[in-house]
Order: sequence, then structure tokens, then C-alpha cells
Amino acid sequence: DPDFNPFKSNQKATYHKKENSNWQSLYVENKKDISTIQNIEVEAEIIDNKLFDDASNNEYNTYQIHQKYIASSIKSGIVLIDQNFAHQRILYEEYLAKLTMDGIAGQQLLFPLNILLNTSDIEIIRGLKSDLNSAGINISDIKQDSIIIDALPITISESHITSFIEELIENFKNEIPETSLSQIDTIAKCLSVNLAIKPGTKLTNKEQGNILDELFCCKEPNFSPFGRTTFITITMEELEDKFNL
Repeated sequence: DPDFNPFKSNQKATYHKKENSNWQSLYVENKKDISTIQNIEVEAEIIDNKLFDDASNNEYNTYQIHQKYIASSIKSGIVLIDQNFAHQRILYEEYLAKLTMDGIAGQQLLFPLNILLNTSDIEIIRGLKSDLNSAGINISDIKQDSIIIDALPITISESHITSFIEELIENFKNEIPETSLSQIDTIAKCLSVNLAIKPGTKLTNKEQGNILDELFCCKEPNFSPFGRTTFITITMEELEDKFNL
């Protein structure tokens, strides 16, 4: 009732039903509209389960040759990757970025390691102590003939640390870095060589695919940290020439 005032006393509301002959049409099927809706075509992308499975499993059309090389087809032919040199490049760029930014976290050892060295090698390690600490290799004490290491990054096992220190010293003897940045570069190179996948290691298809992905995301994928070729390509023309000799 539009005339009803709730603030005035002794009033009764009177409700008038307004006839509307068209309101029922809201609930009546309109065959013309239904036909139009049914004929609407909607473009949709058909999504196959296989698409998600392949993406999540990161599977590639790769093959491992003699547990040393990874072969894969490319548009122009095939690519052969040396798994050891390729992994060195991947690790080198990863470690170099970490060392120059925030460093690598070390994990405390239950029992400190005592590594015996001669006097000249001790002096080299003394000059590298701070950079090695940044790499997560914490040298708690340097003695006349040995060093004490009480923390290592989780990527280095205790069984590998001695060979890493020896190789690091050897590299510094052959090429003495001029700056602290050069020292960090040498440490990153030695870490990558020691921790890279070795020839003779069997890789799953997913691991082979990871090597491909990560190698070609590197700034310099063509060479290992020490200048070794990481991959070669063979074109279809070169393959066809081999069969048409």
C-alpha cells in the first residue's frame, strides 16, 4: 500500500494485487529462445590428460649413449650432449651466482674433519679461508700441517672434501687469481667439477631432460667451466651424407 505510513497510529495497511498478465511468461518455455541457445557454438580447447602428464614428468625424447652422452632430436637434426661437461657448466653458473650474492649455507658436521697439507698448501688455504667460508666450507682452524673443517654445504659429502681441497690448491698453483672475484670463480669451478655427474652414471629420462633444460638456460652453454665442449649438433644433411657415401 503506497499510502500506508508506519509512523501514524490507527492505520491499517491495505495491499492491492497489481495484475500483470505478462509475469507468467518468465516461467514459460520460449521455444524460439531455447533453439537459439542450443545453436550457440563455443570454441573450446580440448585438454588431454597426456598434456599434463608429460609436463609434470618432464619427459623428453632422449637417449643415453654408453652412460656418457645424451642424444636428442632437434629441428635441424640431432644434438649430442656430454653429461659431465654439461653438468659442470650448470653447477658452475649456479655456484658462481650464489657465491657472488648471498653465499652458500654450510651444515655443521658432527665430527670436524682434519685434512693434512704441506706448508705451501696451508698458505694457499689461508688466503682462501674467507671465500671458502662463503662457499659453506667453514675452516675453524688452520694449523702448521693441517686444516680443521667443521661445516660443509649439503651438496658436498665428507668423502669428497679432501679431493676438492687438493684440486682447488692445484688450480691455484697453475693459475694464481689476481682478485678476490677470481678466487671465487676458481672455487665455483672446482665445486662444479667435483660435484658434476660423472661419466658412467645412468640417468633416467627425467634427469636427461633436466640436463637439456638447464644447460640451454645457461649464459654460456657451449663450454664447460674449463673450456671443454658441452654439446655438438649433427644436421640432417650431414646424416644423409653419411649414408650416401
